[in-house]
Amino acid sequence: KPLKLEHTKCLGMGPKARYQHSMDYFAALNVLIIIGGRNDRQFDKPCLDEVTVLNLDTLNWINVSTYGPKISPRYGHCSILYRSQIYVFGGIQLDSFVSSAFDVLELDQLNVQRYQREGQLRRDQAKNAQGQSGIKDPKSKSDHDAKDPQLAELESTLEALKFKNLFSYMPVQPISTKYSVATSVEKRSKADAGTKTWKTLRDKLPKIKLKSFDEGNEK
Repeated sequence: KPLKLEHTKCLGMGPKARYQHSMDYFAALNVLIIIGGRNDRQFDKPCLDEVTVLNLDTLNWINVSTYGPKISPRYGHCSILYRSQIYVFGGIQLDSFVSSAFDVLELDQLNVQRYQREGQLRRDQAKNAQGQSGIKDPKSKSDHDAKDPQLAELESTLEALKFKNLFSYMPVQPISTKYSVATSVEKRSKADAGTKTWKTLRDKLPKIKLKSFDEGNEK
């Protein structure tokens, strides 16, 4: 059957215009998840950190609230859905690359509630330990540290690599328009100077008359 393209009308407040975002499909909830991106019309904050969900059953846009730390603003990143989690990696911020750490979004609501209970339990234990000893534990972990053991092992491996001697193939876009214009003018002036030098050398070369194939065969 031939493909048919339809323009659908969605309910709710849709996401802002953007590019270089990521979008994943979660079949268990039949939803699309859009993460990050860039909107150059937002001059103060062009990099986005929003997580927007589209329910494909009702065609309704949903602005979700995340539990724990937010994803840092980024664009040009990668994301992949594995089981009930979305792994977000890489990307570019306003003036630098994003760190090599993974950000994970848990989509299973039962797991989210379990993480919330475990986080609350750890906070209560830390408060009780602090009240008994009277000393604040600087190493007490917050609720968002409830991570999958495989993810923790992967992050420790990435931390061991450091990534200090590696450079991304994707350059950071210059933010300052003045710098970009000055750079382009400088490159153009150098190109013009090179053209003038070539013309000067060309004029000094001896003139050679080239004969065509027909001229060489004339009797």
